[in-house]
Amino acid sequence: MTNAPLVYFENSFAVLSSCVGWNFKSNGGDQFAVEKPPVGCGEPSPRDTCFVTSFHSCSKEQMINLKEVGAAPSFMDLLQPEIVISEW
Repeated sequence: MTNAPLVYFENSFAVLSSCVGWNFKSNGGDQFAVEKPPVGCGEPSPRDTCFVTSFHSCSKEQMINLKEVGAAPSFMDLLQPEIVISEW
C-alpha cells in the first residue's frame, strides 16, 4: 500500500440506467436487468438505479482506461496508487 492521496473517478462510460459499457461474462436465468428504483438491495442505494440478477450465475466486467478518466501517466507511474474498485 502507498501513501498516495485518494483520488476518485467515476466511470461515466458505464451507464447504470442501461447495460451500455458492460461485458457480460455469464448472464443466466432471467439475466441482468436494471431496477429503478432499487428494491430489496439490503442497504440504501446511493443511486436511483441498480443492477439485479436472477436465480442463476451472472457476472459482468468493464475496462476502465484511467488515462481517459483523468489519471495522468506520471501520477500512475511515480505514485503507483492502490486501485480500489466499487460499484457504489
